[in-house]
Amino acid sequence: MKKETINRVLEWAKATKEIMQADDAKDFSDLRKRDKQTIFKTLLEADDDYDTDGDTDGAYLFFDVEDARITFFAHSESSFPSDMIRCLDYMDVLTNDGGTGLDELIGYLESLLDTELINLTPHAITILDKDDNVILTIPSSGIARAEQTRERIGDIGGIPVSKTGYARWSIFRIQKRELPTLYLY
Repeated sequence: MKKETINRVLEWAKATKEIMQADDAKDFSDLRKRDKQTIFKTLLEADDDYDTDGDTDGAYLFFDVEDARITFFAHSESSFPSDMIRCLDYMDVLTNDGGTGLDELIGYLESLLDTELINLTPHAITILDKDDNVILTIPSSGIARAEQTRERIGDIGGIPVSKTGYARWSIFRIQKRELPTLYLY
């Protein structure tokens, strides 16, 4: 998922928290209908990648943001957002570590934005989407290191011959190994 989308959803989560605090609501169901609709509509504008399902008892619409899920429930036979917005009941938030609130979602999204990628390969890494559009290019950090081994295997005409091998990247030797840092090797 692009950082721009994560940032928009993060701003949505912060604005939603402010609305709930202003209304002194402990839960989405405690909010006034207008505020529920504002929260729902604002998330639809922030992230248009969602799934829906429903039947005669109700409908739900959910957004997956990396390893977090935001779900809206409505007492509507239709799972179209334009129908669901008129009869919203609940909103559920679940993060990858089991968190279930806006505070946990905000913390999770902020950690995604803070993650540093370090490319230990000697070449740039380009990440493409399914349509071959470039999503991200991670340049080589310039500190790529490989363990080199040299094993003498004999002589040819009096000239020593060695076999050279390369081990896995030696990331254990890197001084800075902090979270949230991802090393690509």
